Amino acid sequence: MIPVFSTEPIELDVVAGEDVVIKHGLGRQVPGFVVVWADAPIFLYVVDPAADSSTRLTLKANESATVKLVLL
Repeated sequence: MIPVFSTEPIELDVVAGEDVVIKHGLGRQVPGFVVVWADAPIFLYVVDPAADSSTRLTLKANESATVKLVLL
């Protein structure tokens, strides 16, 4: 299965240990995301995998950086 990107790249400035909320408006659960660009080695993860992601997705980063990601 080839993943389908549902958004254009979203640029975010993330701060280590702080929540990042992406309000996407897709109207459905987001099955995942792909980081397509970052200006530092970074790991992003979903804060609460059981949360409803139909309107927003909350991530947290291990480092501060500027990233671009797409939602699936």
